Amino acid sequence: AGIESTLELVRKLDADLRAEPLVRRSDWSVGESPPAFYYNLRSNKRDAPDWAEGMVLTRDENQTNALIRRMQRDFDKNYPEAQIIVSGIDQGPPVDAPLEIIIYGPNTHTLRVLGETFRQRLQDLPDITHTKLSISPAAPKVAVRLNEEKLRRLGLERTQVADLIDGYLRGRFGGAVMEDTEQLPVRARLQRDAWQNSDSLMNLQIPLPRGSGAIQFVPLSTLGELSIVPDDSPIGRRDGERINRVQAFLTRGVLPEEALKLLRRSLKQDPVLLPDGYRYSFGGDSGERADVVTDLIGPIGIVMSLLLATIMLTFNSWRLTALAFGVITCAFGLSFLALALFRYPLGIMALVGVVGSIGVAINACIIILTSLQQSPAAANGDKEAMCDEVIGSSRHIISTTLTTFGGFLPLILEGSQFWPPFAMAIAGGVLLSTVISFYLVPAAYVLLGAPKDSRIERLQDSGLTGLAR
Repeated sequence: AGIESTLELVRKLDADLRAEPLVRRSDWSVGESPPAFYYNLRSNKRDAPDWAEGMVLTRDENQTNALIRRMQRDFDKNYPEAQIIVSGIDQGPPVDAPLEIIIYGPNTHTLRVLGETFRQRLQDLPDITHTKLSISPAAPKVAVRLNEEKLRRLGLERTQVADLIDGYLRGRFGGAVMEDTEQLPVRARLQRDAWQNSDSLMNLQIPLPRGSGAIQFVPLSTLGELSIVPDDSPIGRRDGERINRVQAFLTRGVLPEEALKLLRRSLKQDPVLLPDGYRYSFGGDSGERADVVTDLIGPIGIVMSLLLATIMLTFNSWRLTALAFGVITCAFGLSFLALALFRYPLGIMALVGVVGSIGVAINACIIILTSLQQSPAAANGDKEAMCDEVIGSSRHIISTTLTTFGGFLPLILEGSQFWPPFAMAIAGGVLLSTVISFYLVPAAYVLLGAPKDSRIERLQDSGLTGLAR
């Protein structure tokens, strides 16, 4: 499809959207992707005349999902000549499609055949709205086959004719117009009516090399003939291997993981036979999410090692260090519990918040253990002394917890899908882990045998030695 056909379709879609009462505003980008204004959006389309992308703002976020499902059905019914994907902006890694199969192999034709097979499997699944292949059937294009003998007789070269045709169709830069500090190039070219169909295209006038007289022209039809040939289909590569991506788009509200389970079950019950040298893997939301989680979890080993060394040097006790790590484990679970209680999606920002809650959530545990160690009676297991120390340190713990929670409260109440999961993972984890620390740490301290700080023992021993002298 040409850019004019795409623009005409966009005008129709925009009219349908503006007639919808729930739609507040719609903006379009034709021929290329719009700027990526959100962290998981991609702007990877350039010079694509058959591509258009629109951004739609709605009036009621609670009715947006139902609107997306309804608009998808209406567009598929009213515009069968185009593939229209209606989707929402969600949390998660940037993906081109929520469900994806990546086929690896050396031969392009075999990859295309296998892609069609997997595409049919995806279409048989429920809640699949559209599917597409990265190696798609080649689009037709116009080719002019020049006669070499006629070119030599007229003194022309193939490159000269090709350059002239390119100048007629795409134009030539002839200058620039200055607007304030911006320079706008000016391109001169033939009107589209002059080469709209095959007859007018073959009637383009080609100038002959200048002689002593006036410039002479010959029509393009005298130099060759027109033919329709398949265009080259782009071939993707991954780690040096040729691939064919089979992508599927889901009905709004269907989780990609659930659709992936159905696909795995279908391929297990009736597997697709692959030739030697060919294999496939799953991509899309699940594949990208696994990579992101791996990147997040990767530094955990180093972080835990540094945390272990810090806590061990602070308490000088393996048992207290183990107790502190138990609180860290609880903080992980309590951050997930806070997300579940308030029904926030477990996206990338939520995972970042869960990891970030470790250092803040252990604060109450460190304060309580330090106060217990600094009291000789509490260090010896005196329960009344331990209660006094915990109550005495509660003022500092509660104040720091409330200030931390209050600092993240504006982000929780912000209302979007970006910051609230992140803020709730940290603030909720800190608040709940503080409550757990008041009950867990003193009880575990007693169960561990009230481990003393060896520094207190050394000070006491040195004091007794000084008195003996």
